[in-house]
Amino acid sequence: LGGSAVSAVIAELASLTEKIALRDSLDEDVEDAAPVADERPIPSSWSISDMERTKARVEVLERELNDAYDVIRVAEKERVVLERELAAARRELDVQADAHDAELRA
Repeated sequence: LGGSAVSAVIAELASLTEKIALRDSLDEDVEDAAPVADERPIPSSWSISDMERTKARVEVLERELNDAYDVIRVAEKERVVLERELAAARRELDVQADAHDAELRA
């Protein structure tokens, strides 16, 4: 996954989390405002199936995000290895160039 895919997953997860938090907050407000004697279920604009689908989507997004972080960690390790190889090659090139310059001066 590229950086934009990770950003999209994070944005989607944040959006779903906000929606769930808002719904929960609204449910709590309704519960707080309801008379104590009234124990009827509070109607919700979300059906159980909507909530289950959203929970499943959140789980999928969390797995995708974890996968993206794994890809990023592997890529970071590869980057470090390549940087070390490049630095070693540059040092070797400098040594050879210095030796060549010394031969020309001699």
